[in-house]
Parts: sequence; structure tokens; C-alpha cells
Amino acid sequence: MPRLMPRMKNRTLTESELDALLDALYRMRDGDFTVRLSPRGATRFSEVARVLNEVFDQCEQLSNEVQRVSETVSTDGRLSERVSISPARGSWGQSVRALNQMLDEVSEPVTAVARILDSVANGDLSQRVDLASRHGELHGDLLRLASAKSAPKASSAAAPTSKASPASGKTSPTTSTPWPTTSPTR
Repeated sequence: MPRLMPRMKNRTLTESELDALLDALYRMRDGDFTVRLSPRGATRFSEVARVLNEVFDQCEQLSNEVQRVSETVSTDGRLSERVSISPARGSWGQSVRALNQMLDEVSEPVTAVARILDSVANGDLSQRVDLASRHGELHGDLLRLASAKSAPKASSAAAPTSKASPASGKTSPTTSTPWPTTSPTR
């Protein structure tokens, strides 16, 4: 970002100004983004204080936004929630885009599997999960999750004959074995 103020007259910072600056930097290093410096007048220290306060604002805003999205996903179960900060310039914007892309890549297969489970619960065994994500093939845990409900159907010639339970007439959609007809004992 361009300078908002012309370069100030070069003067030596006082010990108290250096102490305040160092204290603020230590607190920032330790994750305290609430600290602010007090700019006084039109000095070099005031310019540094204003710019550092803007950095603290960005850090605090990003931290608060990530916490907000985490709480929304955790408590409300809304996998569509995304991080948004303004202005998101440079690496700030890259971080926001990376977080949101990660959320997209995780939520899409989870949402697809939920859709498949709903279909299975309604007796529709024809639904499958697309094993390609928006950004390429799924890998690792996401591929395992999506594949669990998208395994290719066994060919009808090789598939065992489904045996219905005499009491319920229903069979397991995954094993073609009868569903249990009695409640489990406690």
C-alpha cells in the first residue's frame, strides 16, 4: 500500500517509543492482535504506529473471521459458510482464498455423501458420488469417503441373489443379506 503521509523529518525515536513498539511486536508475536499503538502528532513514530495498527486490524479481523466460520460450521452445521475480510489484499487475500478453497474441497464430498445417504434411506441405490472435485481428482480421506458410497455395482451376473427376510421382506443394500428382524437386546 502506498504511503499515506510524506516521509517525516528524520529524528531518533525515544526509548519510550521503542519500548512501546517492541512491546506491541512481542504481543503480536504471541497472538495478541488487540494491542494498538498511540500515534502522536506528525512524527515518524506516529506513521509507524498507524501502519502497525492497520496490520493489527488485519490480523484481528482474519482471526475473528476464521473463528466465526469455525463456530458456524461446528454449531449450525452450515458447510457453505466462508471466510470474508475486507480489504483482502496481497497475502491476506491469498490466505482467505486458500481457506475458502479448503472448505470447498472438504464440504463438497461430505455434502455429496449426505445426498447419497438420503437417497439410500429412500430406497434409491442408483446414486453415486462424483470422484472428481472442482479442482481435480479427490485424494486421501476425501477419496475414501466418496468411494465408500460410490463403489461400482457388482455385475448382475456375479451378484448373489438377494434373500429377503421372511418377516420384513427387506434386504441389506450393501450385502444382499437379510436385515435383522429383532431388536438388539440391551
